[in-house]
Amino acid sequence: MTFHLPFGTELSPLSKRHGPFDLFSLSGAVGFWWPKATNTARDVAKLETLFAAAGSLDLAASDGPTSTLDPRFGTAVHGFQNGNDLRVDGLINPDGSTL
Repeated sequence: MTFHLPFGTELSPLSKRHGPFDLFSLSGAVGFWWPKATNTARDVAKLETLFAAAGSLDLAASDGPTSTLDPRFGTAVHGFQNGNDLRVDGLINPDGSTL
């Protein structure tokens, strides 16, 4: 999902530096499988946002995305994978079925 701004709207300084914010585009794998997972903070924040939208993660508890892997993130990943009949491995690949 890419967010587009209405005509004439200024980009925020963050968007100017990093380009469009595509929630479904990851730079690498995310999860607790090291070294398979790169776990960049930006990718973790995207996934936290997606899991919150899917109802698997409560962002109010942390006042928004934290960009860190923690037990609540792991629980959200496993819960989402289990609830959607996906392989429950705690790993989200850029081209994988969990994403």
